[in-house]
Amino acid sequence: MFACLTFFAVRFSDKPADSTHHYGHGKIESFSALIETILHFITCEWIIYAAE
Repeated sequence: MFACLTFFAVRFSDKPADSTHHYGHGKIESFSALIETILHFITCEWIIYAAE
């Protein structure tokens, strides 16, 4: 799941700038990294909960 999110984020962020995104689509990579970090924390919490 994480690899798919990263794949699509990098693919989307590689698009060149257009009329609505003057500086390109690079911010999607940062947003994707934030989502992945949150998912990692949720997974860690789930593992800790299941280990008790």
